[in-house]
Amino acid sequence: MKRLPAYGANLAQRLKWNNLPYLVIVCLGLGAWTSAKSWQKSPNDIIPLVLPDGKSPASFKWPVNNCRIIIERFPGPSDHDVIALVTELLKSGADSVVIWDQYSSKLFIKYKARESTC
Repeated sequence: MKRLPAYGANLAQRLKWNNLPYLVIVCLGLGAWTSAKSWQKSPNDIIPLVLPDGKSPASFKWPVNNCRIIIERFPGPSDHDVIALVTELLKSGADSVVIWDQYSSKLFIKYKARESTC
């Protein structure tokens, strides 16, 4: 059985009652834990999650259905690792995913969940 990512219990509880946060920040790489702790102290309605170093995003249950996500990428993870995380977040029902990477030439890259055409 898959477990929640670090700090995921609070978000899972909120989603159980359809109480979506304004934003979910998924932190990964060197500095992810420190950043997530800072986001927790934010007075805004922002929920941080952490993907621990060396862990596969597919090994976690991501409680992000209908949430807007920012991936805060610090040095360390490869582009492949980040794309794997984006894929898992979208599979888990995220509304949109934006990659915030201050160490690359592209600061923001946005992925939007596809609309269902029934």
